[in-house]
Amino acid sequence: MLKKILIASAVLAMCSSMAYANTGTYKGDDMYASSNKSCGKSGCPSSVGSPYIGADIGARYNWSSNTRMFEGYTGNVVLGYGFASEDVYLAGEIFGQDTANLRNYTEIHGNSLRSTWDYGISFIPGVFLAERTILFGRIGGVRTHFNTVGKSVWGTQVGVGTQVNVAPHWDVRGEFDYTKYRKITFPVPPSSQGIPQSSQVLAGVIYKFF
Repeated sequence: MLKKILIASAVLAMCSSMAYANTGTYKGDDMYASSNKSCGKSGCPSSVGSPYIGADIGARYNWSSNTRMFEGYTGNVVLGYGFASEDVYLAGEIFGQDTANLRNYTEIHGNSLRSTWDYGISFIPGVFLAERTILFGRIGGVRTHFNTVGKSVWGTQVGVGTQVNVAPHWDVRGEFDYTKYRKITFPVPPSSQGIPQSSQVLAGVIYKFF
C-alpha cells in the first residue's frame, strides 16, 4: 500500500509542478478565454464547456481480504464532456479499459483475481488550483471481468487527481483510483467468498475539441 501511495503522490506532484511552471489561460484558446481573459482563478468571461477524448496508462493491483492477488499494466480510452466556470470544473466520462498481466499470485494463494476488460461511467467534480490546474475527484460505476474467476461484476470507483493544460486543446492528468466490487465466490477452495478490490495509478492525455 505504501508503494502505491508513493507512486500516486509522485504522479500528482509532477502534474502540479508543470502547472505552476506555466502562465496563461487554462483552456489555452480563444474559444475559452476571449479578449485574453483567463479561466480558472482569474475568472472566465462566461461558463464554457467542451467534449473531449483521452487515453491513460498505468499500473493496477487487485486484492481480496487484504491479500494481493494480481498486478498488471492497464490502459484505457475515454470520452467525456467538461464544463468550466470561474473556479469550478464538472465533467462526465465514459471509458473502456484493458489490463495486461504482470504477475498472478495463484501459486501462493490458490486463487487469482486477474482482470482483463473494464467499462464504466464517472462523474468528475473539480476546483481550479491555478489558471491551468484542476484538482478533481472521481466517483462512478465500473464493470470488470475477472477471467480467472469467470465472472464480470460491478463495483463503485472513487479517485483523486490533477489535470493540467499544457497547450491549446491539450491537457495532461494523473490520478489514483480505488474500486470496491460486489462479493464473489472463488473456485479454490470450494464455496469460499471474498470482496474484490482494486487500486490503480494512471497518467494520461486529454484532447478538447473546442
